Formats: sequence, structure tokens, C-alpha cells
Amino acid sequence: SLPRLAAIAIICGLGTATLMVFFRLCIEGFQQSVLPQNLIANYEGLSLGERFLFPLCGALLIAIALHLLAQKYRSTGVVHVIEALSRPHGRLPLGNAIWQFFGALLAIISGHSVGREGPSVHLGAAISALLGECLQLPRSSIRILIACGVAAAIAASFNTPLAGVIFSMEVVMAEYTVSGFVPVILSAVSATTLLRVFYGTEPAFVLPALDIQLLTDLPLIILLGAVIGILAASFNRLLSHITSLSQRLPVAARPIIAGLLTGLVAIFLPQVMGIGYDSVDAMLNGQFTLVLLVSLIVAKLICTAVAIACGIPAGMIGPVFFIGAATGGALILLAGDSASSQTSFFVMLGMGAMMGASLQAPLAALTAMVELTASPDIILPGMLAVITAVLTSQELFRCPSIFTLLLRQRGLPNTNRRRHQILSSLSLARIVSDDFFPCQQTLTAEMRQHLLENCPSWVILLSQHGLPLGYLSSSEFCTCLARLPENNDDIDIHKLALTWKPVQLIEIQSDLAEVEQLFRESHAEMLCVIHYSPANNRLCGIVTNQDLSNDTYFN
Repeated sequence: SLPRLAAIAIICGLGTATLMVFFRLCIEGFQQSVLPQNLIANYEGLSLGERFLFPLCGALLIAIALHLLAQKYRSTGVVHVIEALSRPHGRLPLGNAIWQFFGALLAIISGHSVGREGPSVHLGAAISALLGECLQLPRSSIRILIACGVAAAIAASFNTPLAGVIFSMEVVMAEYTVSGFVPVILSAVSATTLLRVFYGTEPAFVLPALDIQLLTDLPLIILLGAVIGILAASFNRLLSHITSLSQRLPVAARPIIAGLLTGLVAIFLPQVMGIGYDSVDAMLNGQFTLVLLVSLIVAKLICTAVAIACGIPAGMIGPVFFIGAATGGALILLAGDSASSQTSFFVMLGMGAMMGASLQAPLAALTAMVELTASPDIILPGMLAVITAVLTSQELFRCPSIFTLLLRQRGLPNTNRRRHQILSSLSLARIVSDDFFPCQQTLTAEMRQHLLENCPSWVILLSQHGLPLGYLSSSEFCTCLARLPENNDDIDIHKLALTWKPVQLIEIQSDLAEVEQLFRESHAEMLCVIHYSPANNRLCGIVTNQDLSNDTYFN
């Protein structure tokens, strides 16, 4: 029920926020202990040799871990969550989440060009799914809880609850449902509330005053969107291409390549190291020169693409913000306006446009801009910049979302996704039928009479423990009974000349996507729905292909 799911969603939000706070404290604590002057993200204070060795040593440790780790636990990040949601029987194993936590911690601390939002999404989704499985919820409900964990993770990362909700629905779930909005919103609100207990109400970025002049800045905003669209398409294609190439290499060699590249670039541009939010704050205040900004755009784009493609277990949303911010700052300097208010305005537009174009999530990007600036005046220019960037990337360069490209690399084409989404959101329990007759070893006269009077479609042979062993159509079974002499004696079913068909079992917690897949693989006429529990396993009912094909379930 929705009230119960809403209550669980609040727990998911609080649990996700607690984990995010701990994750962030671990990153910042380690950075303060190893970086110069005990300053968070102070990679610029490292010597030239340390800048090279930090990412390389981190890459070596990641390579060793990947070599020792079973292949099924290596998948991490937002793509891992979307892939689990896109496959019937998709799971978010605890082993992957544990590797995501420690792998991302190691990657970020060692200065790789990655972010913490992707790991946060994975961790939030995983603990929410684990809670749903512990409560034995239907998988359609667990799907909603995963969306709750995603929304809570983004909300807790940026102190932006609404952007978390939109990101979850637009990017990860790729659907909007009224039943899903209520628990997802509650999860985002509870996560943001807990985050503000620790970090206050300030957003992720502290902005100077914005000078928003839509009419006079209109040509420059459109140009910014177009440039960002080109960069987003370049980033997405480059990441996809390098991912394809890296798959030919041993899994342990890939992170080392990323570590070498990041280390070499960091010797000259230490700002590429780490998440880079300190550099984004400097860009918002106009502290970088044009040459440095252009250099950072190219370096961050290449280093991030190589890091993610080579299996560094962290995210790309932070670097995407970095690239967009640097592009906005560079463009305003090229236009000859170095006023801090104009600089911060275009830096923020660049961040939102890059997020919208690379993730193909315009609404989430626009919402993030509004919440980060706390200014409704940014809506109109933000819409123009984001949509121009999205159209340039998607229509001019035919470049889909970065997550879509990575899913294709994993052999998961984005085909018939709408049908899968509908079926995944519906619980098997809604179409379970009792149109069957349970039959054990002995058939009494009363049972025979009941069978003839009710005329069910199927007869299911049960074991002494109540689990199905085989099935027949009712007509076949009754034809056999009709050949027997009419008397009131009990009949031993095993002595009848019946050839029982093998049964296909499915759990009551399954969703309709799993039902469809099992029908397609088994070619069965019907499935027996089982409720598994430590105390008692029992037959709940049956479901037929005709039940699944009923169009009313798609309305």
C-alpha cells in the first residue's frame, strides 16, 4: 500500500543520507590527513612528484582489487543501477555496493578526475533495494524504493531535494508515475533534512550575486548552449569509444592507464585532480584566466573519459559540472566581460547545460540550477541554454545520453524499454488467478464432485508439502476420470494413466517483466505462483499468458 511504501521511503532517505554523510566525511577526513596544510582537496599544494604518484598509486591499488574481485562484483555506478532496472530479475548485490564504497573512496582521495555522485546513487539504490528485499516486498515496490534511494543520494549530494526527485525519475527510472512520486519525494525530503543537520542549509556551491540580463545576453546564451552541446557530444562519444577499446585489455591494466594519464596531466594542471568543486567555486568568482580555463576543459574532459572507461569506480557528474563551469567562464572572458556577477551567471548556465546535454536530462539540470542559485530569474536563461545544448548534442550530432551509450557497451540495447518499464512497475500479485484445482495423492468422491461442479481450467498435482509437481488441463483430467467406474471409493492419483506436464514456478514477489521473460523462455502454458518463506512455502495461485496479455494492465 502507498502509506506503507511512503513510510519505508522515509527510512530509505534517512539511511541513504546517513551513508552519504559518512562517505563524505571519509573522503574529507583522508584528504585533510594526507594533503598539504590539512586542507580538503588541496591537490595544488602537492609537489610535482606527488601529483604524479598520487593517482598512479591509487590506480595500482584499484587494479589489484579488480584482479582479486569476482567479475560479478566489479560493476558499479549509475549505469549499474539502470542496468539492474532494465533487466528482469535485476539485482543490486551487496558485494557491488561494498566495492563501490571503498573503490570510489580510493579513487577520489588519490586524485582521479571523478566525482562522488555516481557512487552515492549506487549506494543509495543498493541499500534501499536491500531493505525492500529484507521486507519481502514485491519487486515492483523495490523498484520504487530504488528510485527513492537515487533521489535521496542526489538530494544529499547537492542539498537539492527537487533536483534529486527529477534526476531519479528522468535519468534512472526514465518514467513519471503518480504512485512513484509520493515515496520518492518523501525520501528526498528526509535525506535533505538529515544532511542539513550536519552541513547546514547552504547549497553545494556558494554563489556571488547573479547579473541576469536575458535580452542583452540572449546571443551569448545561445552560443554557450551550442558550444556545450558540442562538448557534451564529444565527451559522450569519447567515453564510449575508449570503453570499447579498454575492453580488449586485461582488467587490471585499465586503471593503471588512467592513473598514468591523470598523473602526467596533474603535473601541469593539478586542478584536474579530484572532484574539482574547489575549482568550480574559483570559477564562479572569476579567479581563472582564459588560457587556464580552456586547458582545464580539454584536460578534464579527456582525463574523466579515460578514468571512467578504464574502470575507475567513481562517478562523472562532478566532472561534468566542472567542464560546464569552465566553458561558461571561458566564454564570458572571450566576450570581454570579466564582471564577477556575469561570470558566475554564465558559469552556472554552463554547469546546467553540460549536465542536461551529457545526461540528456534537461529538466533535472534546470531544477538543479534553480535550487543551487535560489533564484527563479535563472529559469528563462537556464531553459534556453539547456535546451540549446540538448538539441545540439542530440539532434545535430545524434548523440544519446552517456548512460545509454554505456548500456549499449554492456550489450543492453535500449529497445522496447517502455513495455519493460510498464511491466516492471506492476506486481505479479495483481493478476494471480485461482482458476485451478489442487490435487494430492488421494482424490475423494467429494473432491471429484467439487471438480465437476466448479470446472476450473487447470488441475495441479501437489506434493505432501503443498508444492506443485505437475499440471494438466481440467478437460484431460476429467476425461481420464470419466473412464473410471462410478463409485464413492477414493482414487490413488498415481495409479491413473496420466502424464503430468512439468510446472514452472515463480515467486509472488516477482513483477510482470519477470513473468513475461519466463513465459518466453519456457514456452509454458501457465506458471505456478509460490510464496517462499522460512516457515512455509505454499502455492498462491497461477498465471497464464492470456492474463499477462490483458490490455487493461497497460492503461
